[in-house]
Amino acid sequence: MQNKHVQRFHHKITKLKNLLARLAKTIVEEDAKHLLLDTAKNSLAVVERCLLSHGFKATNDNTEMWFRLIEFHFEVAEAELKFAEGVVAREVAPAQMIS
Repeated sequence: MQNKHVQRFHHKITKLKNLLARLAKTIVEEDAKHLLLDTAKNSLAVVERCLLSHGFKATNDNTEMWFRLIEFHFEVAEAELKFAEGVVAREVAPAQMIS
């Protein structure tokens, strides 16, 4: 069962990090970049640096708790990145149409 979680979490974190990287390249202004991307970046860092290792070392008694924490941070990152995507779509697309 944990192998299934490993694959799913690896796929999810790769997808979210790719989106984060794409948005970081698209957003030019540093203040906007920090405002729009830092929460997602921090949530993904918590998952990578802490939660994954604890989740996969956990005993059967608390494995589910760690996996729920991982899912929570993925949801936070995904929501923040979708919001940033919307902002970029509204702000960047009109500027690209003019130039």
